[in-house]
Amino acid sequence: MKVVRKNDIVTPEDLITNLKTHTQQIVTELGKGSEPARKAASALTNISWEEVFIETVSQLDAHWKDFKTQTEEELSGVLFFWNDLEGDVGLSSCFVTGNNDPKDLLNEFEGGEPAVDFDFVFSKVVPTEACEEDIHSRVRNDLLDVVFEKALSLSLSRSEFLKIKKQTLFIFIDPTHTMIILQSSCSK
Repeated sequence: MKVVRKNDIVTPEDLITNLKTHTQQIVTELGKGSEPARKAASALTNISWEEVFIETVSQLDAHWKDFKTQTEEELSGVLFFWNDLEGDVGLSSCFVTGNNDPKDLLNEFEGGEPAVDFDFVFSKVVPTEACEEDIHSRVRNDLLDVVFEKALSLSLSRSEFLKIKKQTLFIFIDPTHTMIILQSSCSK
């Protein structure tokens, strides 16, 4: 497997190949649609998935660093969810600290802080002159979910995340592909 490297972030070639294949499928489908859909298809072909991946990992690194500076408590769980209510499109997160009761963990999540801002992708692809929910959801679900999952996986092995006090973590992916929960295991 070949990789693309920039700074210290390694982009797996198989991820980029997969994203390019899915992009081409979306472009073909959008090319048959409305004028805004055809514009989105054209813009989508110009997206550098390598740069999107690198930017996503960089934003996650910054997010972990911010968390570390805000608390010294042990990380019990993280909930990532799509948040596009305020105009920007991205993932926000909620943290739970100091909680070892998995039955209670999901009730402990509060608020939500921006974690990854994908507006730099959506502003290029999703037309502003028309509300194209189909384009938005295809880009988010078929492309950016994949980028986020791989970037998150890589970020969990990088220095900013490793500095955080935590127990062994498990990743759970919501079947709708709209949120990811990292949950620490209980003591045995």
